[in-house]
This record gives sequence, C-alpha cells and structure tokens, in this order.
Amino acid sequence: EIKCPTFVIGSIEDQVFGINSTLTLAKKINCKHHIYEGYGHGAYDEAPDYLGRICDFLINSRHNDQSKKIGIVIAIERELKSFLMSSYEIETINDGHFTCFKTIINNHDVYAIKSGWGLIDAAMATQYLITKYNVEIILNFGVMQSKYAFSSSA
Repeated sequence: EIKCPTFVIGSIEDQVFGINSTLTLAKKINCKHHIYEGYGHGAYDEAPDYLGRICDFLINSRHNDQSKKIGIVIAIERELKSFLMSSYEIETINDGHFTCFKTIINNHDVYAIKSGWGLIDAAMATQYLITKYNVEIILNFGVMQSKYAFSSSA
C-alpha cells in the first residue's frame, strides 16, 4: 500500500507503455493522474505544462504549511533541458561531484540533478541529494523503466 501522495502522468498516444498501463497503475494505487492528448511517450519533453503540473501536485499535496526540500533526479540531458527551460530562476551549483540546479517554487527549495542512466546512477544521485541538501521528497523526472508490467485486465 502506497501511503504518500502519488501522481501518475501518461499520454493517449504513448506507443511505449500505452494508455492502459497508465490508467491501470493510477487505478491500482488510487492516485491522482493526468492524461495528455497529442503527446507521445516523451510528454515530459513535449508538453509545456509538464513541470508545472508536477510542481502544482507537490505544492497541493503537502500535509502542512512548512516548506519542503524537494530533489528531482533526472537521467538524461534532454530531460534536464526541459527542467532548465522552465520559467523559474535557476542557480547552478557545482561542487566537483555533481552539478545541481536549485530553484524555489512556492517557498519550496527544489534541487535537480542529472544522474545518468541506470539504477546505480539514480541511487547515487538520490543519496547525494539527501546527504548534501537534506531533501525530504524525491522525484524521478522523465522516463523510467520498471520490471513490473501492468495489465488492464488485472
């Protein structure tokens, strides 16, 4: 059972996972979801309001009025560009290990980091955000793979 607020985003034209996987996942975990029309599998890169929807969800799903530190793990350069092209003022922080990008969204400190491909790279970047910036919420931004398949008949 997933106890934290969860938001699933999909697209009707997604040729990789298909719309049924998105709808089944959202139904199984009983979470908020948004379905795009007119975008494919890369809605994160194509839809101009993608980051805004995620930030709105984060801000509206908080359990108290305190600001949070949010970490965003981004695997590839194309996904990072989508984040950097947002309308928020972004500070670049480079300490020799990782380059992080910091912004503030509705009083929340948001740190984005490009992890590279794979679970180990994502785990290292996630731990870095937790250790270095004390982030309380972690998001995986963009496309991610799963060893679990969701069936619309389940």
